[in-house]
Amino acid sequence: MKNITLCLLLLVINYTANSQSRHITGRLVDDENNYVQYATIVLQTVDSVYINGTISDSLGQFSLRSELDVHSLIVDHISYKTKKVLLSNENLGSILMEQKNLEIGSVNVVGERPLVKVNSDGALSYNIDQLTKNRVVTNAYDAIQELPGIREQNGVIALVGAPTLTVIINGKPSTMSETQLIDMLKQMPVSNVESAEVMYSTPPQYHTRGAAINLILRSIDPAQSEPSIQGEVMGLYNQQNYSNYSTGGSLLYKTDKISADLLYSFTDNKSNSRMDIISQHAIDGLIHNVEQYTTGIRESQTHTGRLAIDYRPRNKSLLSFVYNTSVLAKDNDSENSIGNFSKSESLKEKSNQFHNLSFDYTSGSGFKIGADYTYYRTPRVQYFSDIDTLGKERGFTSRTLQNINALTLYADREHQLKREWKLTYGAKFSYANDYDYQKYDDTYGDVSLTETENTIEEYISVAYAGFSKSFSERLSMNFSLMGEHYKLEDDQEFTLFPQSQITYTQSPKSIFQLSISSDKVYPSYWERQDYESYINGYALGYGNPELKPYNNYSAQFTYIRSSKYIFSLYYNYQPDFSSQLIYQSPDELSMIYKTENWDYNKVIGVSSMTPFSIGGWLNSNLTLNGYYQRSKYDNYYDIGFDHSKFVGYAALDNTINISSKPDIKLNISAYYMSDMIQGIFDMSNLWGLNAGVKWRSNNKKMELNLKATDICNSSDIDISVHDRGQNFNVFVFPDSRSLELSFSYKFGGYKSLQRKQIDKSRLKP
Repeated sequence: MKNITLCLLLLVINYTANSQSRHITGRLVDDENNYVQYATIVLQTVDSVYINGTISDSLGQFSLRSELDVHSLIVDHISYKTKKVLLSNENLGSILMEQKNLEIGSVNVVGERPLVKVNSDGALSYNIDQLTKNRVVTNAYDAIQELPGIREQNGVIALVGAPTLTVIINGKPSTMSETQLIDMLKQMPVSNVESAEVMYSTPPQYHTRGAAINLILRSIDPAQSEPSIQGEVMGLYNQQNYSNYSTGGSLLYKTDKISADLLYSFTDNKSNSRMDIISQHAIDGLIHNVEQYTTGIRESQTHTGRLAIDYRPRNKSLLSFVYNTSVLAKDNDSENSIGNFSKSESLKEKSNQFHNLSFDYTSGSGFKIGADYTYYRTPRVQYFSDIDTLGKERGFTSRTLQNINALTLYADREHQLKREWKLTYGAKFSYANDYDYQKYDDTYGDVSLTETENTIEEYISVAYAGFSKSFSERLSMNFSLMGEHYKLEDDQEFTLFPQSQITYTQSPKSIFQLSISSDKVYPSYWERQDYESYINGYALGYGNPELKPYNNYSAQFTYIRSSKYIFSLYYNYQPDFSSQLIYQSPDELSMIYKTENWDYNKVIGVSSMTPFSIGGWLNSNLTLNGYYQRSKYDNYYDIGFDHSKFVGYAALDNTINISSKPDIKLNISAYYMSDMIQGIFDMSNLWGLNAGVKWRSNNKKMELNLKATDICNSSDIDISVHDRGQNFNVFVFPDSRSLELSFSYKFGGYKSLQRKQIDKSRLKP
């Protein structure tokens, strides 16, 4: 009897405890299924006595715990009617909020979020949710292209008015090559990105120079202390000339002190290429008419992964460990060239591995220190055979390898001084060891082959100091000076890089900004090797051991009107600028592809970004850019060049609201660029038409996107040179027309952590 009584007593106690300890969760949405953020939620007893309260987050979610008996909660927001919800269970699901009718007589008050804000560092800040809400955007790379002034050309992201552009993640530069960074951004869900900062003059604490886009990823709500697992899955089908696939997912696990996230994606691509060469090649006064038509097929499979762990002690400091990897499991590139000069076949088999380990520590007082180690290895084999019109055969098997070990150490510090002065200073040291070789087997016939084997050690030491100050609510400025010592084998150089930015806010609707910056661009390690490669029987590529870095000096004056209209005047000067050019050899029938340093390249231009809307069904953005470019190189073989051109660019992006329920949006965009130059090249105009449809579920967790790119197949590039004995045309036909279907599903209200990316900008692609 005593045992029965004891058991009943324990059951009563347990029931009472459970009834008093309640965990209330829910999400606030409006009638258009937009998340209602920053609403006040209050728990009450049956007698309307206050118990507890909180604020909804950026996804409209809230979480409250109470040890008392809870009867109801009150939701209050300035833009929505106050709502009382009776608590029938602990998980309230989605709570529909009714918008207030802000009407005074016959006057309707309509609010509009600013498209762009200028933050304390002078960066132009864009909310990615607002920017991409109605656009056919599936990943971070697509989101970047939605930023005003950003365009993609030949697979490279460019910012209007900036000679170079660096993409950084959460204030950390990437050590990835441009190709690998783009691949990473294409695998990153757009929901990971919270905002983007565009900087024409990047502050030195970002450890990059010149213009940059800083992607800020979503962070976890620190008030959510309960352990949780959240994530997102995605899939993509792309139809070009061949079918391509991509799939992946991400997971986030969090407790009150430790958080970890995991990202994995797999991509299987197959594409074709085509290049036609029409050449009137002069040797000893005799003109040889050469025509070569090269087509190729490339197949690749890539695995991308990231594991990151953060530990947050109670003193607000942060310990962060990140492992990034990218493995190109297969990359087979088969090319066939036919023409009146020769018939050749080339098969290139390549793989590579990239592994990066990084450790960061940030103290509660703002002191930062970090270390970064990178290992990169890429072997490649080329099987080449060629037969000319006389029946002479030649061929070889080449083996190349690039093996890189790199270490970076850095430290930064920031002090808030009196009278709103801020002082920043820091240092960075980088060491890289690059081992390369190119060797040949199974050679036959008359081929020009040079075997190479080199080990390069590079040292870069950087120190900087800068200050910023707000002189008033209208005027602010920042200035910094960075010193860099660069050593590569026997070459040493010390360079000072000043940068400054002044922002004047005449009124909330008129902001003026002047940015001045300097930068240095380093060639890739492989470009400096004394290599040679056969593109086909007529075209050959050469390395350049004499290639050196070049400097960028740029100035940008920007006017921002009503937080959305942007007008800019810019100037860029690049002494010793380098780029790859093509030259007809005067000694033999071969076209030489080689990267060289010019005397200079300079650009002066003006641009505007103008958004506009018609009713509630059309939102558009018009981008205009016009510039004058001059390129000069006196010692370009035996001819030299001083080439200049006026260039115009226009783009119109349109979003049409097909339906709000269901949520369906149509995107149509078009662009045009007039004839351009690159060194001695004259390049044809470009134009394109893209379209897409986006469907989003009512709870905003599922999305389907259908996108057509380069619908008219009009992005072909024609290069021509007809100058003092150099006469040829090169026609490039990119595999750019495609139809893409993507799917994504979010579960658990996913929010991605802020993550550091890595610097691979100078590794062999």
